[in-house]
Amino acid sequence: MNTCSHLKEEWVPYLSGVLDMKKEQQLLAHLNTCLSCRQLFEDLKNVWSGPALSVDTIPPPSIRNAILNAAALTVSRNSSRINGYSTIFALFAGLLATLISAFLFLPETEFQHLPAFQLLVIGAIWSMLYALAFYYVVGGHFTKSNSLKNIVKTSLMALGVFTAFSAALPIVDAVHFCRYASLTHPFFQRLSIGMTFFLMGLTYAFVPMLIAAYISKMPIIHNPLVKGGIAGFLFVVIVLPGIYLQCVPLAMGAVVGWNAGMLLGSVVGGYLGFWLKSLYLSRKSELTS
Repeated sequence: MNTCSHLKEEWVPYLSGVLDMKKEQQLLAHLNTCLSCRQLFEDLKNVWSGPALSVDTIPPPSIRNAILNAAALTVSRNSSRINGYSTIFALFAGLLATLISAFLFLPETEFQHLPAFQLLVIGAIWSMLYALAFYYVVGGHFTKSNSLKNIVKTSLMALGVFTAFSAALPIVDAVHFCRYASLTHPFFQRLSIGMTFFLMGLTYAFVPMLIAAYISKMPIIHNPLVKGGIAGFLFVVIVLPGIYLQCVPLAMGAVVGWNAGMLLGSVVGGYLGFWLKSLYLSRKSELTS
């Protein structure tokens, strides 16, 4: 990093009296050896300690540029520091969320016959998907749209509801119950195993997405179908590694049915939740206006 550019951001804190001793010594040592910086700093110091400028007074270009450059460098440095903290937080949160999800979501899954390397790769992918979602939410440098940020938050909320739901009643147990319980047996015995998993996957995705979309902090929502589709798709992508591990011992028809039901249920649930929320906010706005 260029020393002059780096130290210019310390000028204002030094003149304000808030610069720590170590940085103050570094700044003064540099000013003693750099003529161009010393001249600009003296101009800034004179303005800083002199009488207040009138509204019509225009400071010299050198002073304006020095102040603007120092402010820009400070903002850039603070932004880099914030993004660094966001990255660390997102990686830690992604790993922690993966461990919690695996503990709650996959307590009895039979995947011991999978190679250790494959399990490691799946776990790494799952952690990175979580980390990317958390990084987007906490304010990564590419987070430009509050609407998209709220959509990602909605997907994470739906994932939390889905994980708790699956921990309380795993979908495989739900399928077994529906196919063999006396109350539901007459209906489900007419369906193939693939169709049964399709209905269960649809239900297990639809309910969490509907709840999360409705309680989200989205404003009046335009294009709820598009936003619901995006939220539902993100939800399925994040939960997909966990579903894959649960699908390992199942037949192909069950796997296809489960995933198809999850995708349809998440999109429909997201759309309906956003639409109901938008309808509620619109009517509330009309009543208060």
